[in-house]
Amino acid sequence: MSFAVANASRLKPEIRLAQAVSEFEASLSGEQKATFRAQRSKASLSPPQIGDVRAVVAEIDRTSGGKVGARCFGPRLISLLQAVQQFAGLGDILVGGSQNLIACGVWSVVRLTLLLLSGGASSLEKLSLLFMRVGRSAPRYELLAILYPRSKALRSDLSEYFIVVVKLCQHVMRLANKSVLATLIGSVDESSLKSLEADLELWSSSIREQVGILTSQRVEEEAKENSRFRSVVARMAVPLSQSKVFEMQLRWLKACSSYRHEKTWKFLRKRGNATAFKNDKEYRTWRTESRSSTFIVSGKLGSGKSILLANIVDDLSIGNKKANIMYFFCRHDDPESLTTRSVTGSFARQVLQFLFDNNDEIVKSLRSLRPPLDEDGILASLEYVIPREHCAYFILDGLDECDENARITILDTMRRFQDIFNLHLWELGTRDPGLLREIENALLEGAQGMFLWVVLQIDCICMEKTDGGIRESIGNLPSDLYSLFCRVLDKSKRLAPLFQPKILKCLLAAYRPLTAEELREALAVKAGITIRHRDWEVNDILSKFSSQQQESVL
Repeated sequence: MSFAVANASRLKPEIRLAQAVSEFEASLSGEQKATFRAQRSKASLSPPQIGDVRAVVAEIDRTSGGKVGARCFGPRLISLLQAVQQFAGLGDILVGGSQNLIACGVWSVVRLTLLLLSGGASSLEKLSLLFMRVGRSAPRYELLAILYPRSKALRSDLSEYFIVVVKLCQHVMRLANKSVLATLIGSVDESSLKSLEADLELWSSSIREQVGILTSQRVEEEAKENSRFRSVVARMAVPLSQSKVFEMQLRWLKACSSYRHEKTWKFLRKRGNATAFKNDKEYRTWRTESRSSTFIVSGKLGSGKSILLANIVDDLSIGNKKANIMYFFCRHDDPESLTTRSVTGSFARQVLQFLFDNNDEIVKSLRSLRPPLDEDGILASLEYVIPREHCAYFILDGLDECDENARITILDTMRRFQDIFNLHLWELGTRDPGLLREIENALLEGAQGMFLWVVLQIDCICMEKTDGGIRESIGNLPSDLYSLFCRVLDKSKRLAPLFQPKILKCLLAAYRPLTAEELREALAVKAGITIRHRDWEVNDILSKFSSQQQESVL
């Protein structure tokens, strides 16, 4: 017996990982074994992708929702699931064969464990915190697919890490299957869990060190382009072309966006569950629409609209693997999320990530293109490669938090892609829908046949940034055009206080009405400087006016 144990300790980590998966399978009941084997076979044929992580998280919250109240535990498990999904992807693409089956076995172990625990364990709160801590240090690196074949030490450390993950799952399953779940709090079980958690932290640190070293070497080798790099690549476990595919994909994804769009979703999803929308006829129609469609929702501030959308992302992710599920949440306290570049860039990245995972032809199409650095170039490239039969859902929340120019650009982009492929767009605003009726009634009552009065009043109302400001404005409408002009000019001071005095001087002194371009040039003139400096010219000249103007002639 002791000889067998000593001999087993000298086995390669990959073999011991296979043994750990087999031991986990042996510890399951007959029904659980059937579920595990079916999932492993499915994963080996179609490796898990990012969408599968969301689907598992959604299933966990759906299963646990009725048993543990409104608390959501799924987002706590995302980091660990992402790490396991990435490892399973390495097994499929870089290794293949039996190693692929082992990697997919690890995914099936973690998936089954979490789903079974969510369905019946009263200690889900404690266990989800345990897996959340594990997930914080879990190896998730964008360069992993490129670095993995280059280092035997890295491959060994990853196998050691996931051996402990499988053992942890087996330990937790054994505790959950006991008749008295209070055993989990016992000192013996507590110490075992802490020991496994410490081992995971140890191997995670080793992996992090290996990735750091390999990344530094890779940057240096690429810069020098020396023969040593070419010889290392030649000895890699995968062909050079496969390595270049990974590098190309990473360059494109980084060119699109580096904004962490999932961070806000995780925060909102933790806030609670929502299910009423599933019975909504309009929602079901939008979800099953065979062509591009848009669903716009508005509601009062604080009514839970963002939490509703976070739940809809979950609902779309379940049983919808062929569709590209995308989302973006604009937040007033996150300036980066309010830019056009962040929204459209994240949209492009999520589309490309899905296509890279599901369509090999996309990789071939992009090989001849260099990743563009600007927003227009990225979107144009996306138009070039995206198949017309592509089906996607894009959940966009808080669009009204962006400025007007950003809103227009974002919506134009979405409409553009709705003409290219089947894109279901959900837009959400935060205005009180009853406020629109109040504005309409106030304008109808005060217009007295003056169309210009209505137009100027609308301009004045649109300058307000809050619902309270709008209500105050419509509650004190000027009765004549003179008073209204005074109000418009007064409110417009905050729009462009530095430019409006200059604009007035230029318009009064001009021999004829000026075009927008002529006025832009005139405002850039500085006394004593005879050379035209285009970097001093106003970018959006029309926005500097207080109210109505024509673009061609001013």
